[in-house]
Amino acid sequence: SLRRDKSSGGEARPHVFMGCGQNEASVFDILQGTCKQCFRVLGSDFCYVDQTALPPQYVSLPRLHEIPIPSHSQRPVFSGAGAFDCLAYNNRLPPPEPRIMSLIGRVGSNGQNFLLTGGSDCCIRYWNLSSPSKCYTMS
Repeated sequence: SLRRDKSSGGEARPHVFMGCGQNEASVFDILQGTCKQCFRVLGSDFCYVDQTALPPQYVSLPRLHEIPIPSHSQRPVFSGAGAFDCLAYNNRLPPPEPRIMSLIGRVGSNGQNFLLTGGSDCCIRYWNLSSPSKCYTMS
C-alpha cells in the first residue's frame, strides 16, 4: 500500500503490514526498511501499567533482519516459522506462542486507515492507525 509519510515531506511511500511477534502487527516503510507503527497485545500483567514503566520489549519497535538467500537455485530456502509448524505435531514441544494468523489493512489518503488481525487466541482485533484509543478486540 502507499501511504503519505510526514517524515518524507508528505510524498507517498510503499508500506507493508507484517505480523512481527506474539500477537503483534507492524507497519514498515519498504524503502527505508524501518518500522513506522507497531500494535501489540499486552499481557494482563501490563494492561494498566504506565508506558514508561513497561519492559523494553514492550516499547521497542521491531527491526528487519537480513536473511541470506542461497546463490544456487537448487538449494531451497526454508522459513523458520514454517519449520516450527512442522515440528508442532511432536508431543514433547510446548504449544506455539500466540501469533497473528491473518491480517488485512487499508491505508489511504482520506484518513480511514486501519488494520484487522485474527490471532491464534481466537480474537479479531481492529487497529486504528490514526487513533490508538479507537482500537478494540472482538472475541
